[in-house]
Amino acid sequence: MLTIGPEGDVGQVTICERIPLVLGLLLQCYLRLTLAKDLSPLGEVSYGSESGLFHCAAEAIRTSDVAGVLLGDISMRMRRRAMEGYGLDIAKNMATVKDDRELLRIWKWLEMVSRLKSEGKLKRLVNNPFPGVQTMLELEKGDDGSRLFHSLGGDIPRRHKYISEARTSSMLLCGWDFDETDEGSLDDFLKRLELNNEFERAATIALFYGHVKKAVNILLGGSSEARRGDPQRAGQLNLISMALAGYSDNQSALWHEICRQRKDEADDAYLVAAFAFLTSDPNDFETVLTPKSKSGLLLEDRLASACMFLDSDKLLGYVNDLASRYAKAGLLDGILLTGLSEMGVDLLQRYVEKTGDVQTASLVACFAGSQGLSFIDRRFEAWIDAYSELLDSWQLWNERASLDVQRRSGDARPPSQVFVTCNYCGKSVRAKRRAGEGAEEVA
Repeated sequence: MLTIGPEGDVGQVTICERIPLVLGLLLQCYLRLTLAKDLSPLGEVSYGSESGLFHCAAEAIRTSDVAGVLLGDISMRMRRRAMEGYGLDIAKNMATVKDDRELLRIWKWLEMVSRLKSEGKLKRLVNNPFPGVQTMLELEKGDDGSRLFHSLGGDIPRRHKYISEARTSSMLLCGWDFDETDEGSLDDFLKRLELNNEFERAATIALFYGHVKKAVNILLGGSSEARRGDPQRAGQLNLISMALAGYSDNQSALWHEICRQRKDEADDAYLVAAFAFLTSDPNDFETVLTPKSKSGLLLEDRLASACMFLDSDKLLGYVNDLASRYAKAGLLDGILLTGLSEMGVDLLQRYVEKTGDVQTASLVACFAGSQGLSFIDRRFEAWIDAYSELLDSWQLWNERASLDVQRRSGDARPPSQVFVTCNYCGKSVRAKRRAGEGAEEVA
């Protein structure tokens, strides 16, 4: 290009237009894979100039200022997970997503349902090997003889609980996989929670089964354990254990009045729920399910305890309302409620729309299909096809082939599509085995 300066000087200037020769995952992330099929999977950028070819390697991109944003993009995470073996192997999937709570929980749930099914503990399944709590409780409709009302017993005799096959199955789906008639089984469950540093949760579940003294001992043990690293928590657990030790079943006692007034001051949702359980009216469990704290109980604990203490109408209303809310929000935790029913597929669709994670949705669909799910939705195939195209665009041929093989591992052998025919008669030429002989003949 010719230029003229202020003094009338004429010069020639060369300006090199930076035309990208190779675009990789950097642009794929930015464009959310809209151009993924036409881009390089190597994550590198090159451009030409007057003096030669400049090359920006993938490592330079990763260490740039935008690395934190780009590497956290869903396309980067899906590709990284695929390369780490994220597929239809549940154990490997849980190891791959161990730092992602939401994804880890859905694979744990699928593993638990598969295990319960293989052990024969879920006997009332109807064309769906992956039912949710909502599905199980629907089986109880109109079955009045299955709903029994029992005294909770233990240290809290004024409380009553409901028992039925559907409720027990629902509690199993929530991870409460112990025999409540076996004291040792409950103790093992509570011990696992203590080893996981969940002392508040363990104490509250002990209370739900009427064991006040056991809850006090759990909190005292947690206080001793917390003194080493969290003195503030240790002090709170010690204080709460002393408060519980003064429990009386007399509703008019001073203990009830004070705890009723101060229960919402606890920082932990489980401690708030524990005092709400001990001080509320025996027929009012809703206040326990909705504690006024910064965070609520885990969904599985809310559902399992609701199965124990809510009557049939309240329980179904509570579960249906929760299922609808989780499905509309696209929260994967809600699969526990919906299972892989039509509402469950709606939940997965909303999750994909919200996060762009078509990978997890397609793998869940593949896994469910391989386990005999008879309910098939057209969106399953759409997710699987979209993810297969992504694997092709990333040139992850082995991962794509592995997905196809695992997906069809349980299918019948596909019919032949290529035949060899005789040049004279036009009949198919195929190998046959003589009855009782190992030799082959040509028909």
